[in-house]
Amino acid sequence: MYDIKRQKGFLDTAVTVMFSPIILAFLIGALPVLVPLMIGRGVSRMMSGAH
Repeated sequence: MYDIKRQKGFLDTAVTVMFSPIILAFLIGALPVLVPLMIGRGVSRMMSGAH
């Protein structure tokens, strides 16, 4: 029973280590797309608010 628990913890760690770079790479890849979108939205909102 103790061994199974330890193995599950090891698997969780392995999965986390495997997926962390993928998630980081996805976030870094999405930033150049998301940032201009957010800025464009904010600017257009300010423009429509000013007029």
